Amino acid sequence: MNQGNLSKIGFWDIKKGSILDVETRRASITKRLRDTGLQ
Repeated sequence: MNQGNLSKIGFWDIKKGSILDVETRRASITKRLRDTGLQ
């Protein structure tokens, strides 16, 4: 196993995970705003 490849894969996993986390948070905030706006 090449150490450089391992760190690269780990970096992309972390980056992908953080992007997904931001998308999930944004969706939940949008949903909450929509719910409060309807009430």
